[in-house]
Amino acid sequence: MQDTHELTQADLAQFIGSTCLYRFALTGLRYTEGVHHVAEKGGAVWLIADIAAYQHDPAIRAEPFQHWKLSVADDRTARLACENGNGKPILVRKIDYTEFPLEEIAFFLTDNVLMLPGEY
Repeated sequence: MQDTHELTQADLAQFIGSTCLYRFALTGLRYTEGVHHVAEKGGAVWLIADIAAYQHDPAIRAEPFQHWKLSVADDRTARLACENGNGKPILVRKIDYTEFPLEEIAFFLTDNVLMLPGEY
């Protein structure tokens, strides 16, 4: 069972670069050790799955560099947004409820690899 209380922003600072890539099941999406840590310690496999699923959207797939950001409000609703590398919004999705432990987290996706900003 995952412990979602073990993830902190300070934990994420330890991830700089990555020597190992994981493959998300049934997709071509690969992700770094930092993203794996977020999925395991933050109970966020659903978040990685959402980002992987959105890669089938032609508007998102057309962007060679994607900046994903999850923002969690005090009432546990959230906003998942994707921008291109120049700050142009591509997608904004409201999430009715989440137990994700951080107020926000960002990812970069390029060359079909999802990573934390510090791993870029």
